[in-house]
Formats: sequence, C-alpha cells, structure tokens
Amino acid sequence: YGITEEIYNHLDTLIDIKQSTPTLETKTLSTKIPALIAQKEDANFNVSPDKSDSTNLSKQKIESTKNEVLIDINTADEIQLQYIRGVGPSYARRIVKYRNILGGYHNITQLQEVYGMDREKYLSIKDQVSISDFIKPININESDPKVLSKHPYISYQEAKLISAYFRQHGDFSKVDEILLIGVMDAHWLEKVRPYLTTYSAQVPPTSESGTQPINSPGMGSNFRN
Repeated sequence: YGITEEIYNHLDTLIDIKQSTPTLETKTLSTKIPALIAQKEDANFNVSPDKSDSTNLSKQKIESTKNEVLIDINTADEIQLQYIRGVGPSYARRIVKYRNILGGYHNITQLQEVYGMDREKYLSIKDQVSISDFIKPININESDPKVLSKHPYISYQEAKLISAYFRQHGDFSKVDEILLIGVMDAHWLEKVRPYLTTYSAQVPPTSESGTQPINSPGMGSNFRN
C-alpha cells in the first residue's frame, strides 16, 4: 500500500530476493493469498483504518463541507477561509490582511484586489463566498491625513485636501460634501463612500487578532441545496 510505480522501479534495482525451495507452509499460503485479497476487496470486509485512511476521511469531510457552505469573507478567520476550494493558508492570510486594511469588504468583487488574486482564481471562488454588512468606517470629521491615507482607496494628497477643507469649513454634514473640494470626482466617491462617515459609528467588537467579531462563527448561514 502506498508504493507507486516510480518508487517500485527504484527499489527493484536495490533488492535481491534469493530463490528457495518452497515448503509446505509457503505452498499453502500461496493458495490462500488470492482468497485473502478477494476478501479484503469485498465491500463488507472491515479493516482498521490507518493514519492515512483517517487523513483521507478528514479531507473528504472538508471537501464535502466546501461544497455545501458559503463562507462569509467579512467574519471568517484564516482557518475558516481555507474551507473555500482553491484557498490555502497564504491566500487566507492575504484575504484577512486586506480586509483589515479596508475596514471590511462591501462587495465580493473586492477579492480581486487581494495581492496575488488573478481573474481565474477569483472566478473559481466567488460562488463559494458570501458577504455580511460589516464595515468599519472612518470619521472624516475626526481623522487626520495620516489616518485617512492608510485606507487603500485614499492617497495622502487626497487625505490632506479633505483635512484642509475640514479645518477651513468645519464639520462635514455628509460624505458627499467631499465633492465640494473640487478635486475628487463622483466615481472616486462611490468607490470610497462605504468606508467614510461623518459621525462616530458603533461597530461590533472584534477579537484580539482583529480579524472577526467576537462569537462570530465565520461561516455564512447560506447552505447550498
């Protein structure tokens, strides 16, 4: 069990089996072997699974789960994200890291912005994920340019313009007033709008790692039929 043709071909050059006169015991065993093999291959023949069998069963269980559960990319941790077919430890870390930088995903298409995520990879996983309303917004009436520019959609120059307008005109009453600055356009605003607010929003508590809400299961409640 476990010996591939390549391994066999290598071992075959290293092993020398001396020929001997078969005894009554070996003759009897040779007649029993075919029957034993047939018995083992019988579906009703029970054997104790070894470690490799257990591993295979675990993999099959995970694969089964991958086919049934939609993973919430806004609450799942790195382990839970690996239930997505095609997502290993590396991609799981990148998805969580970018989520923390963004302040949460508001659209599944944002997965394409994750480092190393090409179009083919995105298309292979997009139908396996769900997304919850979990955004941590930035208050533009309180944040300085350094804080604002940490967001991937806001450059430092744009952050300075927002801060300067705030100092000159006072609090923004709504996010759309950013357009009054006259530099950023409506397309830019629509992209960044989900991450901006003009008040101190209450957000769900996070775990110590900052990757998900406390007591969140990480997996969406949507199951495939």
